[in-house]
Amino acid sequence: MPMKKPWRKEGDGRDRNFHLIGKSGKTEIMERRNIQNAAFPFETDDSGIPEPWRPGSDGDNIRPFHDLIRYLRHPEFGCPWDGSRTLESMGKPLLDEAAEAAEALASGNARHQCEELGDVFLNLMLATVVAEESGLFTWRDVVAGITAKLVRRHPHVFGEKRAANPDEAMRMYLEAKAGEKSG
Repeated sequence: MPMKKPWRKEGDGRDRNFHLIGKSGKTEIMERRNIQNAAFPFETDDSGIPEPWRPGSDGDNIRPFHDLIRYLRHPEFGCPWDGSRTLESMGKPLLDEAAEAAEALASGNARHQCEELGDVFLNLMLATVVAEESGLFTWRDVVAGITAKLVRRHPHVFGEKRAANPDEAMRMYLEAKAGEKSG
Protein backbone atom coordinates (compact mmCIF):
# COMPACT_ATOMS: atom_id res chain seq x y z
CA MET A 1 0.00 0.00 0.00
CA PRO A 2 1.56 3.34 -1.03
CA MET A 3 2.53 5.75 1.71
CA LYS A 4 0.14 8.67 2.09
CA LYS A 5 2.31 11.62 1.15
CA PRO A 6 1.97 14.86 3.14
CA TRP A 7 3.35 16.77 0.17
CA ARG A 8 2.61 17.54 -3.42
CA LYS A 9 4.83 18.95 -6.12
CA GLU A 10 3.71 22.13 -7.79
CA GLY A 11 4.87 23.84 -10.95
CA ASP A 12 6.49 22.52 -14.09
CA GLY A 13 9.39 20.75 -12.37
CA ARG A 14 11.85 23.54 -13.07
CA ASP A 15 11.21 25.41 -9.86
CA ARG A 16 12.73 24.23 -6.62
CA ASN A 17 9.66 24.85 -4.50
CA PHE A 18 7.38 22.28 -2.95
CA HIS A 19 4.03 22.82 -1.37
CA LEU A 20 3.86 20.83 1.84
CA ILE A 21 0.41 20.06 3.14
CA GLY A 22 0.18 19.36 6.85
CA LYS A 23 -2.43 17.38 8.75
CA SER A 24 -4.24 20.63 9.43
CA GLY A 25 -4.54 21.25 5.68
CA LYS A 26 -2.24 24.28 5.92
CA THR A 27 0.12 24.63 2.95
CA GLU A 28 3.71 25.76 3.32
CA ILE A 29 5.93 26.60 0.38
CA MET A 30 9.56 25.67 0.96
CA GLU A 31 12.62 25.49 -1.22
CA ARG A 32 13.90 21.94 -1.51
CA ARG A 33 17.44 22.90 -0.46
CA ASN A 34 16.25 24.82 2.61
CA ILE A 35 13.71 22.40 4.04
CA GLN A 36 14.27 22.00 7.75
CA ASN A 37 11.94 20.12 10.05
CA ALA A 38 9.56 19.48 7.19
CA ALA A 39 8.32 16.67 5.05
CA PHE A 40 10.61 15.85 2.15
CA PRO A 41 9.19 15.75 -1.36
CA PHE A 42 10.26 12.38 -2.67
CA GLU A 43 8.15 10.21 -4.90
CA THR A 44 7.14 6.78 -3.71
CA ASP A 45 6.86 3.59 -5.72
CA ASP A 46 4.54 0.65 -5.10
CA SER A 47 6.42 -0.15 -1.89
CA GLY A 48 5.22 3.15 -0.41
CA ILE A 49 8.74 3.97 0.75
CA PRO A 50 10.14 7.31 -0.43
CA GLU A 51 13.07 6.83 -2.84
CA PRO A 52 15.94 7.97 -0.58
CA TRP A 53 14.89 5.51 2.11
CA ARG A 54 14.23 2.53 -0.15
CA PRO A 55 16.73 -0.34 -0.16
CA GLY A 56 19.06 0.12 -3.09
CA SER A 57 19.02 3.91 -2.80
CA ASP A 58 22.28 5.79 -2.47
CA GLY A 59 23.36 4.30 0.83
CA ASP A 60 26.71 6.03 0.58
CA ASN A 61 25.04 9.33 1.40
CA ILE A 62 24.12 9.86 5.04
CA ARG A 63 21.86 12.81 4.23
CA PRO A 64 18.69 10.86 3.34
CA PHE A 65 18.90 8.98 6.65
CA HIS A 66 19.49 12.25 8.52
CA ASP A 67 16.48 13.78 6.75
CA LEU A 68 14.35 10.76 7.64
CA ILE A 69 15.17 11.25 11.33
CA ARG A 70 14.28 14.94 11.05
CA TYR A 71 11.01 13.92 9.38
CA LEU A 72 10.25 11.50 12.23
CA ARG A 73 10.77 14.35 14.72
CA HIS A 74 8.61 16.83 12.82
CA PRO A 75 5.96 18.17 15.23
CA GLU A 76 3.13 17.93 12.69
CA PHE A 77 4.05 15.07 10.33
CA GLY A 78 6.32 12.97 12.53
CA CYS A 79 6.13 10.42 15.30
CA PRO A 80 5.27 11.71 18.79
CA TRP A 81 7.71 9.28 20.44
CA ASP A 82 10.65 10.25 18.21
CA GLY A 83 9.73 13.90 18.61
CA SER A 84 9.77 13.63 22.40
CA ARG A 85 13.36 12.35 22.60
CA THR A 86 15.93 14.52 24.41
CA LEU A 87 19.65 14.02 24.75
CA GLU A 88 19.05 13.02 28.35
CA SER A 89 16.51 10.37 27.32
CA MET A 90 18.78 8.86 24.64
CA GLY A 91 21.38 7.27 26.93
CA LYS A 92 19.51 4.15 27.99
CA PRO A 93 18.18 3.22 24.52
CA LEU A 94 21.68 3.72 23.09
CA LEU A 95 23.21 1.43 25.72
CA ASP A 96 20.48 -1.16 25.21
CA GLU A 97 21.00 -1.17 21.44
CA ALA A 98 24.80 -1.29 21.84
CA ALA A 99 24.44 -4.35 24.07
CA GLU A 100 22.18 -6.01 21.49
CA ALA A 101 24.69 -5.15 18.76
CA ALA A 102 27.53 -6.68 20.80
CA GLU A 103 25.53 -9.90 21.18
CA ALA A 104 24.77 -9.92 17.46
CA LEU A 105 28.43 -9.39 16.56
CA ALA A 106 29.34 -12.42 18.64
CA SER A 107 26.58 -14.50 17.00
CA GLY A 108 28.16 -14.73 13.56
CA ASN A 109 24.76 -14.03 11.96
CA ALA A 110 25.46 -11.29 9.39
CA ARG A 111 21.82 -10.32 8.93
CA HIS A 112 21.32 -9.92 12.68
CA GLN A 113 24.61 -8.02 12.99
CA CYS A 114 23.55 -5.60 10.25
CA GLU A 115 20.15 -5.04 11.84
CA GLU A 116 21.53 -4.37 15.31
CA LEU A 117 24.28 -2.08 14.03
CA GLY A 118 21.52 -0.19 12.21
CA ASP A 119 19.65 0.21 15.51
CA VAL A 120 22.80 1.68 17.10
CA PHE A 121 23.21 4.00 14.11
CA LEU A 122 19.57 5.09 14.45
CA ASN A 123 20.12 6.04 18.07
CA LEU A 124 23.33 7.90 17.26
CA MET A 125 21.67 9.86 14.45
CA LEU A 126 18.59 10.57 16.56
CA ALA A 127 20.77 11.98 19.35
CA THR A 128 22.70 14.05 16.82
CA VAL A 129 19.50 15.49 15.32
CA VAL A 130 18.27 16.38 18.82
CA ALA A 131 21.58 18.18 19.41
CA GLU A 132 21.27 19.99 16.05
CA GLU A 133 17.79 21.19 16.94
CA SER A 134 19.19 22.57 20.21
CA GLY A 135 22.02 24.34 18.40
CA LEU A 136 24.70 22.25 20.14
CA PHE A 137 26.40 20.49 17.23
CA THR A 138 25.62 18.79 13.92
CA TRP A 139 26.31 15.33 12.51
CA ARG A 140 29.02 16.96 10.41
CA ASP A 141 30.68 18.15 13.65
CA VAL A 142 30.50 14.60 15.01
CA VAL A 143 32.08 13.15 11.86
CA ALA A 144 34.75 15.88 11.71
CA GLY A 145 35.59 15.33 15.37
CA ILE A 146 35.96 11.55 15.15
CA THR A 147 37.91 11.85 11.89
CA ALA A 148 40.43 14.23 13.48
CA LYS A 149 40.66 12.02 16.57
CA LEU A 150 41.36 8.88 14.52
CA VAL A 151 44.13 10.64 12.61
CA ARG A 152 45.71 11.93 15.87
CA ARG A 153 45.48 8.53 17.54
CA HIS A 154 47.05 6.65 14.64
CA PRO A 155 50.56 8.13 14.49
CA HIS A 156 51.73 4.74 13.18
CA VAL A 157 49.50 5.23 10.12
CA PHE A 158 49.45 9.00 9.55
CA GLY A 159 52.80 9.94 11.12
CA GLU A 160 56.42 8.89 11.11
CA LYS A 161 56.00 5.96 13.50
CA ARG A 162 55.32 2.42 12.32
CA ALA A 163 53.69 -0.46 14.17
CA ALA A 164 55.06 -3.93 13.50
CA ASN A 165 52.02 -5.74 14.94
CA PRO A 166 48.57 -5.17 16.47
CA ASP A 167 49.91 -4.94 20.04
CA GLU A 168 52.38 -2.24 19.06
CA ALA A 169 49.66 -0.37 17.16
CA MET A 170 47.40 -0.46 20.23
CA ARG A 171 50.25 0.76 22.46
CA MET A 172 50.84 3.74 20.16
CA TYR A 173 47.11 4.43 20.00
CA LEU A 174 46.83 4.41 23.79
CA GLU A 175 49.93 6.63 24.13
CA ALA A 176 48.42 9.16 21.74
CA LYS A 177 45.12 9.00 23.65
CA ALA A 178 46.88 9.50 27.00
CA GLY A 179 48.77 12.48 25.53
CA GLU A 180 45.49 14.08 24.51
CA LYS A 181 43.96 13.52 27.94
CA SER A 182 46.95 14.98 29.80
CA GLY A 183 47.58 17.86 27.41
